Amino acid sequence: HVDLLLQKALPRDQASTDRDSTNNSAWEVLPNTPHYAPAAATFCTSLLAVGGTTGINYPSNSQAAVHVYSPCTKAWIHISDLPAPLMTAATAILSPTELLVIGGWNGPYYQ
Repeated sequence: HVDLLLQKALPRDQASTDRDSTNNSAWEVLPNTPHYAPAAATFCTSLLAVGGTTGINYPSNSQAAVHVYSPCTKAWIHISDLPAPLMTAATAILSPTELLVIGGWNGPYYQ
């Protein structure tokens, strides 16, 4: 359940962010995703990074990790793992409890 995983990983007030009034820039450099080439999905105010690769021995090192980005801590938090490692997949949020992961590549094989 996507909503339950996010509730456990992020505090309720994490969606509110304060902009530094001395910085007029609308852009801010944020940390990279934990893995290269993850699938991405947005859920309410959260950003998910699904699977990907470490980039070492590309493309054979696919990852199963699912991370959510926390604007409060400006960090990626591991919330779950896919049943199998995948990179370059596509995602869709079907409901508050369902994340659909489509296709992808696990080493030399497309899923």
